[in-house]
Amino acid sequence: MQDFFQWRDAAPVLITGMVSASVALILLGTRIASEWRKRHLGSQRNELTRSMVAAGMSPDDIVRVLHATTEADEVVRVLEAAKTGSPEGPSRTGTRQNEAYRLQAADSRS
Repeated sequence: MQDFFQWRDAAPVLITGMVSASVALILLGTRIASEWRKRHLGSQRNELTRSMVAAGMSPDDIVRVLHATTEADEVVRVLEAAKTGSPEGPSRTGTRQNEAYRLQAADSRS
């Protein structure tokens, strides 16, 4: 081990290892947070569904409420992307004209 640190190319190897480990930890933490969020939102959605069934709501009303929350999440995401001025990419948000159309369509549904 002592020979390794006396090796003149040890510093780049150590720096590369530390940077790689840091990136791996960040990616792992992001993945764990994302999976936790999905699980948490799923449990909240299940709890909401159970409470609506217990309250005697019809299946059509339950579907409408759950669909409305999904649409609200989409509107919030589009508004945040428009506010920051950096869309998340053409595959997810499209052009600004599409964003305006989505907002207009969401307003007309309300």
